[in-house]
Amino acid sequence: MSFASLLDHTVYVIRNVETGDTDDYNHPITEEDRGGPLAAAIQVRSATDVARFSQAGAALSDYVIFTQNRVVTTADEILHDTTLCPKADTVDLPTMRFELVGVRNPTGRGHHLSLDAKLVQSLSQGVEGS
Repeated sequence: MSFASLLDHTVYVIRNVETGDTDDYNHPITEEDRGGPLAAAIQVRSATDVARFSQAGAALSDYVIFTQNRVVTTADEILHDTTLCPKADTVDLPTMRFELVGVRNPTGRGHHLSLDAKLVQSLSQGVEGS
């Protein structure tokens, strides 16, 4: 089984880019740019994160995201959009946005990246009446 076949989710890199304009205080104006799509594998770091996530509690969990080598920095964010992911709805993760806290190249050879991430927003639908 190849590494690429293990990357069963589709994610997007969200990057703030300068528009070339400035605001009233002469600060550069930025807007979000969505790059991708990228194939990725998304995993929670510990079983306690799984419990909190399934209970729809606070959306602060540690994840690791594996992807093929790309230019990604800790200034970027990762978006998993369920509507654009090829996995079946019954087994896919909800739409989630991650803040990157670390970008690691585990092999040191540029084979793949291991992205340390914090879940900052889960856009899953709530249960009616909750």
